[in-house]
Amino acid sequence: MCRNLDPLTETYGLSFYTQYLAHWPEYFQVAESPSGEIMGYIMGKAEGLGENWHGHVTALTVSPDYRRLGLAATLMSILEDVSEQKKAYFVDLFVRVSNKVAINMYKNLGYIVYRTVLEYYSGDPDEDAYDMRKACSRDVNKTSVIPLAHPVRPEEHEYQLSLQAIEKRTTTRRLNRRNEAVKVIQSSLNKKRPLQYIAYAEWINYILRKYKMNKTIVKHLDEICVHIARNSVTIDTATAEKLLEVYTAVGWSTQFSKIHKQSGQCNSCKETLQCLKLSMEEFHKLQNNIKEKLIVGSDLFLKTSPDELQRFQKFIEKTAPYDIVLDSLNIALAVGTPNSVQRISFLKAVVDQFKRENKRILLLGRNHMLKWPRQPLDYLRRNTFSFFTDNLSQDDPYFITAAILSGPHTDIVSKDLLRGHMFLLQDEELRHIFKRWQWQHQWMVFANKGRPQILPPLKFTPFAQKLNDGWHLPYEKEAQSTGQVNIGVPDLTNWLCLRPKQNK
Repeated sequence: MCRNLDPLTETYGLSFYTQYLAHWPEYFQVAESPSGEIMGYIMGKAEGLGENWHGHVTALTVSPDYRRLGLAATLMSILEDVSEQKKAYFVDLFVRVSNKVAINMYKNLGYIVYRTVLEYYSGDPDEDAYDMRKACSRDVNKTSVIPLAHPVRPEEHEYQLSLQAIEKRTTTRRLNRRNEAVKVIQSSLNKKRPLQYIAYAEWINYILRKYKMNKTIVKHLDEICVHIARNSVTIDTATAEKLLEVYTAVGWSTQFSKIHKQSGQCNSCKETLQCLKLSMEEFHKLQNNIKEKLIVGSDLFLKTSPDELQRFQKFIEKTAPYDIVLDSLNIALAVGTPNSVQRISFLKAVVDQFKRENKRILLLGRNHMLKWPRQPLDYLRRNTFSFFTDNLSQDDPYFITAAILSGPHTDIVSKDLLRGHMFLLQDEELRHIFKRWQWQHQWMVFANKGRPQILPPLKFTPFAQKLNDGWHLPYEKEAQSTGQVNIGVPDLTNWLCLRPKQNK
């Protein structure tokens, strides 16, 4: 079985390795000494579509006793040869920005820093990664290794390859049928990223080509809005402008507006967005799905050991239910300082507020937090139920799972918007249920002059909603600082208000 030979190599659950071995055995290479000792190994895979078809280095490790022998270069060369045989355009890998030795080695092997992926590695704090690439012979013009000017977030990397292929196909041939546009949009949603203007514009243009009466056009435009609402989509500015133009043309009152954060009221029409609370049937569907993912090897617990997961399950069975579940490291990091004394004091202040309300509290953190100042740490453990995961584990799945297993009345506290976790739910309805559950139960904590400012869940659900035959649709502009486009979380300052004029 593969084992890591240095602390910087990522460690995964056993099922992760066996899954790779079953799918890409040609990308597994182990170097052994004459005595049978493991000197090093490499594992990888082939993925992507079109010009993004590439080989990926998942893990490379060499024992300290066998370094400076050129072993890493030999293993990399083998993986590159496999990728050449598969007609890949390039080979890529991820490396911590602090791992200067590895970065220099990869540069000497011909790799370049293609982009920075923000907070890719879990830790205290999370660490950025370099996405490094080397072009294969198939990429004659070396277009795959032209560096990006802006960093990206981890969730963007997950869907970017498939999204680019879908967009290319969409722009090279016209979508003449509504079903084709819907298929392209849904495919992109299933690949963890809402496709933006291209496909929505084709869907709208199809409606305008086929139908001429305003009443019929409105009926079919309504299908687009229902689709946006059902998938919790935040459309981009171009799509919002297109919808505003079309609805204006058919005689509706249309305005770009804002939603009041406290009340959920639209500044333009004064309608108030509703809180779309889950029914017990919907909650149990979500809860049952989470229970299924407690099987080791599911996509929710890729970096979890069987022992840790079993310990977690027994802990939940023994101590649940809870009133509130704290993402403790996320809360502590909100204070904005690396000082562990200030971090744990900040966390203690949050715990104290909920204790004053007689809340039953679960505190979830990582093992390295056990090295924080002893006296306040002991106080936290006396006044909460506490569970600490391994430092290499992803703690987000634990606190989400604990809260949902606890019951329909349990809230969570975290600044994390949980964007990636929604997309681990492959079912469209489950994704929508998860986001509604999140906005109904998530408290957020911010630092205000070193003290926590705790914000309760919104009184409304910030998704596209139909009110009195009109629509309120969230849209989001491209972030100028990073080049990112929206990832499904509405900005309350950017909403499109659409109303039939007779309702005025």
